[in-house]
Amino acid sequence: MTHDGACRCLREHAAVLDGAMRVQLVQQWIEGIKANKPCIPEAVNVMLDLAADLSAEQLRPIIEGHLSSGLDVILKTPSFNADLTAVFNQLADENTAECSGRHVWLCLQSGREVVEQAVRRAVTMTGLVPVMVQTLADLPQVCQAKLPSGQSLLASSLAARQTSGLCDREERDFVVLVQSLLRRKGLLDAQEVLHLMVEPFLVIEGSRKLDKLITPLELLQELVGQDGEVVVRAGPAVVSLVLALAHVVDATVALEGQGPDGLLDIRCLASAILMEITNIIMSRQKKFEREISVLKGLVCRSGLHPWSVVQLSQLLDAEPRQDSGADLLLRVLVKAAPDLPRGHGLNPVTCAQADGEGLQKLSRSEWTISLLQLLPHCSEREWISAFFLTDHFHGSQYSVSCILKPN
Repeated sequence: MTHDGACRCLREHAAVLDGAMRVQLVQQWIEGIKANKPCIPEAVNVMLDLAADLSAEQLRPIIEGHLSSGLDVILKTPSFNADLTAVFNQLADENTAECSGRHVWLCLQSGREVVEQAVRRAVTMTGLVPVMVQTLADLPQVCQAKLPSGQSLLASSLAARQTSGLCDREERDFVVLVQSLLRRKGLLDAQEVLHLMVEPFLVIEGSRKLDKLITPLELLQELVGQDGEVVVRAGPAVVSLVLALAHVVDATVALEGQGPDGLLDIRCLASAILMEITNIIMSRQKKFEREISVLKGLVCRSGLHPWSVVQLSQLLDAEPRQDSGADLLLRVLVKAAPDLPRGHGLNPVTCAQADGEGLQKLSRSEWTISLLQLLPHCSEREWISAFFLTDHFHGSQYSVSCILKPN
């Protein structure tokens, strides 16, 4: 039977074909089309029409096994772009990916463009992150398809979108998108996010705005929160990551030039991540002996501000410099601050026990000078710690407000 005859026969009798038979015919038809290049447009259209009535569960094995998980575009038709736009417009209008499996069907023609479209719309169109996450969740094999670069299709698409010049709102939606995808099993690999979307952007450059660090820091926080061991692995990478975070903290010590509130957010975020990574390394000291040794040498020569080094004091097995009241007080403020936001956890006075003797030796003048050096650069949590400590060591008559009150 000629191709024309076979196409006509299938069209005429398609209604009597059950799902299993359609799946078998579609698979055979695809292999026949691939073996007889160039493709006959009518044969492709007949095959796509047969597949249109299959469920997403029936389509996924076909896409994965016969079309390189959607990377093979041999079945792409001239009407694909119009169909792609129409399907995604429907998804956006109805705000749900459950109303139709057409986005899965489109992957027969080009899974790559379906994934890229979902990522683009999630970031550029307000309010579409949840529905586009569900859309991508329907395509796990396509999202994980390996490109010639070795990257997965989804990670590559996200990385390209991250560097496309996003506005502030788009950056926020991008972070929410990646966080949501990481929480879906089998869609996005944490290591790819770390290597493609975090590490290249934790760089302090003279002409670079520090607020651009918020996106990689929030993604890193998500990674550490989900499974810190995915991020903290023995080798040079963890040393580079720790140093990068320490330099971020160092760059935000002086709250000048770019908005104190934003710089405090960056510092608190980087500090919290740095402490969490330090705790993970300390819990497996033997495994990270070499990395700890390298960090000791590098940090000692880095010239970092004590605000940065205090985060690493436990890991480095070395106290920050304590030749001044400011150094002593800084250590306690930084240690206590993360425990204050919800009104429970370690009391700043408890955190000060290790340095209590040194702090008790500070005169009121030394204490005042130390506070004046530190408080202009402190976060709200650190200010609260300072109130507790001042009351404990100098009594209520020497509260911070009294110390700072002009004569």
